[in-house]
Amino acid sequence: MVGKNIWPNVHTFNILVYALCKEGKAKEAQIVVQLIIQRGVVPDVVTYSAVMDGYCLCGQVDGARKMFDVMVSRGCAPDVVTYNVLINGYCKIKNVDEAMNLCKEMSQKRLLPDIITYTTLIGGSCQTRRPRDALLLLDEMLTHGQIPDLFTYSTLLDGLCNNQ
Repeated sequence: MVGKNIWPNVHTFNILVYALCKEGKAKEAQIVVQLIIQRGVVPDVVTYSAVMDGYCLCGQVDGARKMFDVMVSRGCAPDVVTYNVLINGYCKIKNVDEAMNLCKEMSQKRLLPDIITYTTLIGGSCQTRRPRDALLLLDEMLTHGQIPDLFTYSTLLDGLCNNQ
C-alpha cells in the first residue's frame, strides 16, 4: 500500500489488529497499536476493543483490563461492546463479581447493558453456581426493556439444569 502512495488509516489498521487477535496474537496486535500511534494514527474504540478481545480469548483478562485503562487514559471512551468484551472475559475466568461491577460502571456512564451483556452475565452466574443471580439478571433485563432471545433462554435453562 505504502509503495503505491496509499497510506493506511485507522480502519485499515483495525482489520490487521482484529486478524492478529483472532489468531491469538494479542501482544503482536498491541505492538501494531503502538506503531500506529507513532505514525500519527489515532486508535479508536474498535482498535482497543479488538486488542482487549484478543487478550480475553487467550485468557489474559489482566492484559485486556490494562488495555482498557490505556484506552480511557488516552481519551477514548469505551462503548457497550468494549464493556461486553471485558465482562465476557471476566465471566470466562469465573470472576463474575468483577463482571457485575463493570455492568454497574456501564450504567453509571449512561451506557445501557444490552442483550449480550445480560446473557453473558446470566451464563457467568450459572457457571459459578449462582442461579438466583441469573434469575435476578433476567428480571433486570426485562425491566430495562431488553427482550431475551433464544440464546439467553438456552443459557439460563442450561445453567439452571446444571445447578440442580
